[in-house]
Amino acid sequence: MKDAERLGLLNEIQFTGFEYSVGKQMISMAGAAAEDFLVPNTLPSFAETEVPGVKLMLDTQIRYYGRVKVEEPEYIAGWTGTAITCEAIRRAVENVGYENLDGPAIKEAFDSIKGCDVDGLCTINYTPDDHRGSNKLAVYQIRGGEIVRITDWRDAPMLVPGG
Repeated sequence: MKDAERLGLLNEIQFTGFEYSVGKQMISMAGAAAEDFLVPNTLPSFAETEVPGVKLMLDTQIRYYGRVKVEEPEYIAGWTGTAITCEAIRRAVENVGYENLDGPAIKEAFDSIKGCDVDGLCTINYTPDDHRGSNKLAVYQIRGGEIVRITDWRDAPMLVPGG
């Protein structure tokens, strides 16, 4: 993107990336070249403070660091993934007991997760054939140096090789 900017090609190329490619660090490094960058996300951005989970993450950082230290998509994904894993382990222990806890019990528990709301960040549904977790996504764009959601949340189809 910086080379496209240097060569005067920013208006000629639409840059896009995957979910974890856009955060404050990328915007800071790319500067003006990040403007209009598009990215599909399955989780909200840190700017969406009306989402209870985003507010909880920001408040937790302030509590432990005295400031918001991290505003990267990996942080939200890690928070969400940890919450889902804890839910699966809780269910597995409930189903088989701590003494019998093993990988198959945890996988079965994951596959039983339906409609699990992770603090408004996403709703998780797993089945033995669908491990996406969330089937919703929205498109975000860098506008004025900020990550802005530009579409409503949409259902994402299940794509299966050869299907």
